[in-house]
Amino acid sequence: MNYKYVLKNSLFILATGFIISFSNFIFSPIYISKLGNDNFGILSLIISISFMFTTLFSINNVALIVRYSDISNPKKKKDFIGTAFILQLIFLALIISIVLISQGSVINVFFDKIKYDTFLKYALLIGSINSLQSIPLGYYWGNKLFLKYRMIPIMGFVLNFIFLYIFLYAYDGGIYDAINAIICSSLLMGVFSIYKFFNISRFIFNISFAKIIIRFSSPILIYSILGLLIDIVIRQKIENFLSLDQLGLYSIIFLISTVPIIILNSLNNVWLPVIYTNSLKKNIVKLFNDYIYLSIRVLVIISVSVCLYSKEVLLFFFNEEYLNLNNASSVLIIMTIGNSLFSFLWTHLSNEMNYYKKTNGYLLTTLFSFAVTILFSSFFINKFNFIGVAFVSVISNFVVCLSAYIILSLSAGVKGSYFKSVLFYVICIFSVSIFMYTLGDYAENILIKIFFNILILAYILTRIYTYFQNEKLTFK
Repeated sequence: MNYKYVLKNSLFILATGFIISFSNFIFSPIYISKLGNDNFGILSLIISISFMFTTLFSINNVALIVRYSDISNPKKKKDFIGTAFILQLIFLALIISIVLISQGSVINVFFDKIKYDTFLKYALLIGSINSLQSIPLGYYWGNKLFLKYRMIPIMGFVLNFIFLYIFLYAYDGGIYDAINAIICSSLLMGVFSIYKFFNISRFIFNISFAKIIIRFSSPILIYSILGLLIDIVIRQKIENFLSLDQLGLYSIIFLISTVPIIILNSLNNVWLPVIYTNSLKKNIVKLFNDYIYLSIRVLVIISVSVCLYSKEVLLFFFNEEYLNLNNASSVLIIMTIGNSLFSFLWTHLSNEMNYYKKTNGYLLTTLFSFAVTILFSSFFINKFNFIGVAFVSVISNFVVCLSAYIILSLSAGVKGSYFKSVLFYVICIFSVSIFMYTLGDYAENILIKIFFNILILAYILTRIYTYFQNEKLTFK
């Protein structure tokens, strides 16, 4: 394998991943124009909570199947996947039973204006159905079948678009119709996912495999849930202390700020299975460091681009007076720069944790971050209003990275070379900031932004190409 392989598959994963991850961003103009800012804020919260339930009910099966994709015996692989799916169904039934018995009170405790009976029950339903996709997704990703891996969520996107158009435009519907559209597309994809499961596995429960799955997945599952809860807590504080329309604004800013992270994840989807399958034959430290070198430079390109055009992108959704009132551009820039860097660090540190099977560190990192978010979110949002949301988001991600670095250092030892990459990122962001500051009013000119952006893009892509030519990737 060489850089052409990485580029080709990363671009494919990126193109499809952008559509998948940004489906809500793509649909946002439809939501806002038809539902208004308040209802859009409610819908964005429902979608966010449904993601949490999807992650919860998937019990980390996607990452699990990828990590154990090297099981060579076909029968054992089927039994392993079948056991994972049965555990998922048992866990799903348990959680839904708890919610139903409590009549939604375990969810209502977090929110003031939005309740289980009115809206949040739909998030539970959508998350339950979408979690069924975890088995085929993990199987295709682990076997590097990238086309099939991406076709499942792409089909979901297309179905979602069709139903949204029918429910919102053809029938001039409201927020409940938008929710019904999402449910319909999820149901069809759920049926398709079960059909795919029976193509690759069967219903079987193996005690030995179940122990392995629980031991590997439990810490990562708790990490994933706490990570999503951090976002839910931030949204809950916006709902409580600010307003529902600002909740909608935050949803748009959050989506835009994750563009660099989405691209980084696209690279990770291609690179990680290759590292696992080549680690016994190649220098694992070199494999990680090649990836670190590449990804930080890609991250700089995208982070700078998002920051340069932050105002122009936000004006696509909201008027300038509303954006200025909420310091929206500043919030977007802070979240993009800070969260991109810390997401980069976490991605690589978690890759090392997975490789060395030190997944217990996942739990501690998010426990610390969740505690910090709970302790300081109300203070920052009360003190700094909407811009305080950005501070909370960045601080929570910083705590995750710092604790992950310490835990990995004490357990397996940190193998990746991170200092130079962080320094490179900071120098680039600082240099761009100084340059734009010295331009003064000219910095608002879109042509100057585009020209400057092209220069940065050309410089970094040249550095990446030269590195890959001189160093060569250490795997085939």
